[in-house]
Amino acid sequence: MSIRIHAVALCVFAFLISASGCKKEEQPATPIAAGDKYQLVDPFKDVIACLDGPHRVLYVLPEQRENVLKLLHAEQSGDKYMMEAAMNIHHKAVPIGFQVVEASLNQLINVGAYFDLSRIWIPYYNQSASKDTARGKLLDTLTRDGVFYRVYLNAVCANVVPGHYTDCEGEITLTDPPTFKTVRRRFYPINHCLKGSGSCVEALGVSMTTEYYNNDKCSGAPTSVVESSYDFSCP
Repeated sequence: MSIRIHAVALCVFAFLISASGCKKEEQPATPIAAGDKYQLVDPFKDVIACLDGPHRVLYVLPEQRENVLKLLHAEQSGDKYMMEAAMNIHHKAVPIGFQVVEASLNQLINVGAYFDLSRIWIPYYNQSASKDTARGKLLDTLTRDGVFYRVYLNAVCANVVPGHYTDCEGEITLTDPPTFKTVRRRFYPINHCLKGSGSCVEALGVSMTTEYYNNDKCSGAPTSVVESSYDFSCP
């Protein structure tokens, strides 16, 4: 059993990040063989839409509006559009309503600039919610309902990182006094939009969980499971 030391986070981002992501496609991701070369989509040229779930806004290139709404299976309901089973950051299907705002490519790029920030920020956001009982309910609601999508053209979905579990290992947290826990980490499969000839949708979701156990063999059910990191992935 190996030992890892993790310092307790010293700070939490104090601002709410606007982010976007994308819905699952109908076709499963094609696996990339070990050693094969591949090319990711160009986030500055191939992006055509971004769905900011927390603010309920879909930003889309005007000429791609109908194509994107069809791709997301969004239905008009009054002055807004509805998705009955949007995928949130916890890999849970949730309904979401949103307004459509036609945007330029530069505006989509600006929205996309928050994506990488949100990937870093959400774990600290969740950590804050678990420790702050006064704000915990609000923080949990925002992350639970968080739907972040982005849509690409000239793309295809492919599996670039297979899913796997780590071996059982020890984790020492530098608290006062230090604590020792037995953990196992689950890495979800990561599928990305690569250069191709179709449309591809990526959604921000949990990419790694940390499972805590009360025995040194990580047997039985974990005592708790923590979402530790997030990434964009197509189906």
